[in-house]
Amino acid sequence: MLTDNLKYFLMFCNPPRSGHSFVASSLNAHPNVICSNQKLEFSILNNIDKNNLFDRIKRGTEVWNPQCYVTPIIKKEIKVIGDKVHTQQLLDSNQDNLNLLKSIVGVPIKWIHVVRNPFDSLATWTKISSKSNNNPTSVEYNSLLPIFKNINDKVVELKKTEDVLTINHENIVLKTKEMLEIICEFLEIEDNNDWQKSIMKVKWQKPRITRDQIKWNPNMRAKAVMLTKQYPWFNGYAMGG
Repeated sequence: MLTDNLKYFLMFCNPPRSGHSFVASSLNAHPNVICSNQKLEFSILNNIDKNNLFDRIKRGTEVWNPQCYVTPIIKKEIKVIGDKVHTQQLLDSNQDNLNLLKSIVGVPIKWIHVVRNPFDSLATWTKISSKSNNNPTSVEYNSLLPIFKNINDKVVELKKTEDVLTINHENIVLKTKEMLEIICEFLEIEDNNDWQKSIMKVKWQKPRITRDQIKWNPNMRAKAVMLTKQYPWFNGYAMGG
C-alpha cells in the first residue's frame, strides 16, 4: 500500500480566504503527498478505521476550485496524507478529537497555518457571505468577525501543543520556491523539480489585494486593527499594506 511508510497526517489551521487552498492543492500535487479538500469530519472518527479514512481522503483530492488547482505529479510512496480542514472542523479540534485522530492514523499531526493580510481575508469572506446571505456588508462583517477571532484563538491554543508551521500568503506568491523549500523541510519530503514547475504554471503573479472590495466604516476598520495587535502573526499588516 502506498501509505505503508507514512510519516505525518497534515491539517490546516487558518480562517477562510487566507490562500490556503492553493497551498493544500500544491501539496496534493506532490508525488509523496495526498491532501483532500475538506473531507475530514471528527463526527465520523468513532466509526471509521485508518484505511477507510484514507480512502475517503483520496476520493476528495479532486474537489478543488479550478483557480487554485495544481496538476498532481504521478504518485510514489506516500509520506504525508491530510486534509484542508473545514472551518467548523478546525473549531471542533479539541484534544479528545485530536487524540482519537492520532490513534487512528498512527502518525503525528503536522499543521500548516497560512496567514494573509486580515483586511484582505476579511473583505473577501465578507463580500462572498454578504452576497450569499443577502445581508448588508457591515452586518455580515460583524457576524463573521467573532468566527475569525475564534479561529485565531484556536491557532494560539494549537501552537501550545501541536507542531505548527506559520507561513504568509504573500510570501507564498512572491517567494514561491523559497517557501516550498520551507514546507518540504517541515513535512520531510523532497523538493521535487517537476512539482515546482507544476505549481509555477498556475500560481498568481502577485498577492491578491481585495480589501477595497467592501466599504469599511470606522468601526469595522478599528476592529480589524485590533486583530493585528492581538495575534503576533498579523504584525506588520495594515489597511495600506
